Amino acid sequence: SSSSSSSSSSKGRALALGHRNNCHQHHHRRQGAASFFSTIVPNSQYPETNSTANNNEAPYRPFDDFPDNPPARWARRNAIRDHGAPKSIALIATGTESAKNKSVAIRDMGCGRRLFLLDSHLSGDTMEGLAYRLNLLKTNAQLSSLLLATDGTDDSDTALRLLHERHAETSVDYDYRSPQGATDDEVPPQPGQTFYVCGGYDPLTQLDTPEMAGATLQHLHGLSAAIRGGTESKIPLITVPHGALTDGGAALLLSSYVLATHETSFRILNPRRGLSLDPTGLSYWLTRVGQEFDQPSQHYAAGVALILALTGYTANAHDLVETGLATHYLGSPANVPILEENLMEVPAWKYQEILRPNKQYDGHGQPGGGHQQRRQRRDINASFRNVQVANLIMDITEYSADGIDIMSVPDSVTQDPIYYDGFLDPSLDAEFDNDGLATEPEWRTSHLVNYAATFGPLLAQSPNIVHVYGEMKELANNAKRVKVEPEDQALAQLFCRGIEAASPLATVVTDQLLRRGNPRPSETLESCLQRELMVQTKMAALSPDFQTWRENGGQAPKRWCYPDVASVPRDQVEEMLAPTF
Repeated sequence: SSSSSSSSSSKGRALALGHRNNCHQHHHRRQGAASFFSTIVPNSQYPETNSTANNNEAPYRPFDDFPDNPPARWARRNAIRDHGAPKSIALIATGTESAKNKSVAIRDMGCGRRLFLLDSHLSGDTMEGLAYRLNLLKTNAQLSSLLLATDGTDDSDTALRLLHERHAETSVDYDYRSPQGATDDEVPPQPGQTFYVCGGYDPLTQLDTPEMAGATLQHLHGLSAAIRGGTESKIPLITVPHGALTDGGAALLLSSYVLATHETSFRILNPRRGLSLDPTGLSYWLTRVGQEFDQPSQHYAAGVALILALTGYTANAHDLVETGLATHYLGSPANVPILEENLMEVPAWKYQEILRPNKQYDGHGQPGGGHQQRRQRRDINASFRNVQVANLIMDITEYSADGIDIMSVPDSVTQDPIYYDGFLDPSLDAEFDNDGLATEPEWRTSHLVNYAATFGPLLAQSPNIVHVYGEMKELANNAKRVKVEPEDQALAQLFCRGIEAASPLATVVTDQLLRRGNPRPSETLESCLQRELMVQTKMAALSPDFQTWRENGGQAPKRWCYPDVASVPRDQVEEMLAPTF
């Protein structure tokens, strides 16, 4: 993309080789998401079902012949019996298995794998099976990449069909709960609607009892850890969420690469259900936005965390990239098939080598031999592995999270908050109309970062959400009768409406969860995940507001248990945050 290459070529390479986790390989901190596409097979290789088939019959598809694939069944049986795999791996369609009645499918993609989310909400057992599969795939040196891209819901689809059969008749379902894919039909979503990528689990049906809630949330915790990856992970996970992510769907933001599109959005709805943060690490990442890629948004992390977690703010693609929650901006989802086709040509991680190791000699000067010393050798090709994948992603995206538009500015204005290290940072350059509402954003403008910067000191220095809400309420009503900028008052009113729409108990608990996850040496991603798991399990079992929300069919009740955040008893909040159930 020419728009990004000139402004961030050197930084883009640094990003491409950056670590998004603790791995020793060169890819982002996030250990890749998975996507769903099979190996490209020309349509000419699909024979008719019989020699007398007429032209109106449906073409043969290889996956249709294997509703119960014996080899896959035997492999699963051996994995469960001999290697301790969970029985839930049977819920993941792999190889040539049919994906009928399954929520996830994994198909071959050259030396990589393509994952399909066929449902926007996953059962606890499906999350467990997917986590197990991802842990194996991400440590398999015979693979090159994992791609999860919600650009279609047909797991037998191919890049060729995406490129050449976009006008095929398909059924369109714009139900927000449906995982409608971006290329399932050429018609875009209707105004006010979008594609629904993932919401984690369904809180109406999967949190019925404390036992069910605990199991579901534990499996979501495991899936989040698997997507993130660990020290043994080698294979990057690439996610292209073309649509809405909510709550537990934030686990996909832990991928090695997250390529946001114009339809990508993220929203936290749980406080409006009487719940807190799901165990996806948000109390860790939201309080550290911008730090991973050294972005200006890191100076407003406290405000970004409160706005996203407590007010129901919908972050768009530019918000996600400018805070580092997404790694790249993908201008057109039509580039996904191009990315897939190029990933198919990437050799396996094990064979991404340029240098040849020196021969090792035994004590007699002979190469090899039984007396050769067996010692751990440094991987001399470590700096070359996964670089081809990183470069492919840089080539098809518009800009990356560490890309700042370079502009020469006088020294006298570099102290302005929209300038960062002498360069104009577009994420802080927003203009407002007379009503105080943001106008049509300029290229790469993040209104979320601008929103947090407007109230930076208040949001960062207030001891709790009760104090923040009181100050915002005074500003929204102009109680002090002082001159207030219209845009500041409008944003304060927006903040207060968001707080008032949520359960006061859930709001206060979530606020304390964020504050306990604030950056300090004792806090790690795993400690935050464990705390989120404990708190959310308690909220599902003990929160009266959540029970009322469920009894109301998922609709906000007329009144919550407490009238406002100031009325929530401290001892009840401490009970929810206590380390024991």
